[in-house]
Amino acid sequence: MKKKQTIKKDPRSLIGKRVTVYWNQYKWSYKGVVADYDPKKKKRYFIKYDDGDEEWEYKKDLKILEEKL
Repeated sequence: MKKKQTIKKDPRSLIGKRVTVYWNQYKWSYKGVVADYDPKKKKRYFIKYDDGDEEWEYKKDLKILEEKL
């Protein structure tokens, strides 16, 4: 619960986090890292995907991954 509140207060807190982006309509997901945030682009995040692709994505499509050490 605290994690969601932190993101709402500071959406830039996701920068540098590993995420999975999931597109429900296609049933696809890809992993990547949040590289940037732009509130002017309808609160979208710039994702650098593991396969080298880069795209702006909506927060609702992101799932934060917990990295195991």
